[in-house]
Amino acid sequence: MKFLITILCITVMAFTSQAQDYTIVNLEKSITVKNQQQIKSTFSLQNYTKSQKTFQISINPDLLKADSKIKICHSGDCNNSTLKIVVSPNSRSEDVEIVFQGGLSNYKSSIQIEITDLENNNSIYKDVAIQVTDQINEDIFYQKNDIIVNSFFPNPAGEFAIMNYSISPYENDAKIILQNVLGSIIDEYRLDPKENKLRLRTDQLKPGVYFYTLTIRDEGLATRKLIINK
Repeated sequence: MKFLITILCITVMAFTSQAQDYTIVNLEKSITVKNQQQIKSTFSLQNYTKSQKTFQISINPDLLKADSKIKICHSGDCNNSTLKIVVSPNSRSEDVEIVFQGGLSNYKSSIQIEITDLENNNSIYKDVAIQVTDQINEDIFYQKNDIIVNSFFPNPAGEFAIMNYSISPYENDAKIILQNVLGSIIDEYRLDPKENKLRLRTDQLKPGVYFYTLTIRDEGLATRKLIINK
């Protein structure tokens, strides 16, 4: 009996250790895009071990419809189905991008992301809901000259909210300030001129009403309400 218990304990410890070798960080559970437009969603891989790891990232595009397209990219390397990346010991990878191109008509489906540790030949599977629609409620938050900033959507937000924007490459001091109803600053988010999307994680915030303000060179230009539901 003691021998059997010892074997079971070793098996459980080995499985737990292997399961904690790596994790997927900040993978969105859903991606929504307008018809014939493109959106990027990012995640990273955390390697907890003292050894370098090689991962194979696979995505199955079979459930895509209406000429929608999807690919995965890392450090300038892109592929429609499979990509390999190397992650240093005790470190997190650079962002892996899921690039989703909406098709001609509206639909909902899902894709499955498979992350395989090639050294141990074990995998993690994650399902991501996808939606192509012409009904995204995305209006202009602020516009002037070469600056266009859209409102956060969805609003109310659950797990995340997206803000699309376009600003001058010479404008390096644009940011969004998030405050609670008491006026306390929750966080600040820089709008990088080299990017065109700000993804705000809302699943870590308490449900309620918040306010976000666009500032450029410390001048407040516009403020709107963001509701967070859980």
